[in-house]
Amino acid sequence: MKKMIIGVTGSTGGLGRRLSEILNQKGFQLKCLVRSKSKADFLDKMGVELVYGDINNKESLKLFVQGIDICIHIAAQVSAASKEQLEKVNVEGSVNVCEALCRYNPTCRLIYCSSIVVKNYRPYKKPFYSDYTISKYHAEKAVEKFSDKLRITVIYPGYIYGYYDRLLIPMIANMLKNGLPFLSKGGEMNAPIVFVDDLCELFYQAMVDEKAIGKKYVSLERNDTGIHDVVRMVAEMLGYKYPTKVYPKIFIRIRMRINRWLNALFHKNYPVLSLREINILSNHGQYFNNAYAEIGWKQNTPIFEGVKKAVDWYKENN
Repeated sequence: MKKMIIGVTGSTGGLGRRLSEILNQKGFQLKCLVRSKSKADFLDKMGVELVYGDINNKESLKLFVQGIDICIHIAAQVSAASKEQLEKVNVEGSVNVCEALCRYNPTCRLIYCSSIVVKNYRPYKKPFYSDYTISKYHAEKAVEKFSDKLRITVIYPGYIYGYYDRLLIPMIANMLKNGLPFLSKGGEMNAPIVFVDDLCELFYQAMVDEKAIGKKYVSLERNDTGIHDVVRMVAEMLGYKYPTKVYPKIFIRIRMRINRWLNALFHKNYPVLSLREINILSNHGQYFNNAYAEIGWKQNTPIFEGVKKAVDWYKENN
């Protein structure tokens, strides 16, 4: 029996790397779109077929999509970048993937990795969102326009932590290291986070179950643990002081603007948090697991256990 061939974009990022490892362990044949050999050695060692290029290179996409049964599109610009770069990669790149599938492999299924920030997006709040959030919102809307031509499943990951995490735990650790002075209201319950292995299992379940076609799944479980609790866990595990003061988000944004002004004018060193950091500290789940009834997925890793694994990995790799 012919092995199912799974195409993965973004396979050298944290989620893509872990998903590639897990799918390889499950016996699937993988075909990954990568930008350079230097970052893909681990894939090469697993015997993965590599296509060199990126989602803004249409010729490499043509080679990538041919012969695959399922395309898992994870590639995205997530680090600090200009608004133009976020638009080019997250929006235009996603359109390029869809167009390549329509033209060269229209029977291939597409599993698109969105973000929980998109699920929470409200157009009237646009001035309060980061450029990343806006770009992911526009990217999903662009992908949806291909729903009459492609069999699409959309997955909304929460903030991902665990192995290969270069964002959540490192960001929290860095804020604590720099003397995080306070927390933001809103982060007291329902931390919108997902352990990377649990998220990979959701991709797998959506991949093998055709009931997922045309559906959108949230990767979060309702819980009594908030982002504030996660910050406290990380502080205790790394030996940092845990902030106890909690202020409204709008107050913190104003305070950060003042701190930036004071730092620039008087060469001070007051703590400054980015909009993304403030949003993470105040974020909480509003939408929860809607995949269990249809495809049987649930989040199996308790948050404390997951944070412990994530912090151990962070300490070993930083």
